Amino acid sequence: MTGQAIWARPPPTETTVTTKNTADLLDYMRGYARSNPNNMELLNRDQQWAKLAKIELDRRHAAFIAVLPNPILEEIAARELNITELAKQLSP
Repeated sequence: MTGQAIWARPPPTETTVTTKNTADLLDYMRGYARSNPNNMELLNRDQQWAKLAKIELDRRHAAFIAVLPNPILEEIAARELNITELAKQLSP
């Protein structure tokens, strides 16, 4: 079996990841609701959760580039540097 990965368990599939993510989120929500009864009201309100998640992801991406010096940010903004293309150079 040279060159093949040996897994103790099969690699996760999209279904198992989704199931784990669902369980993790439910655990987090239980703790959140348990810590303050008003939190349950917030969870039950029809919020724009997908939109809020996108905003948080954008904020996290911004945090990644926030530490870069101005000359690099300027080249990224001018599309002279492409983080996605450069990342491909990191892959084996």
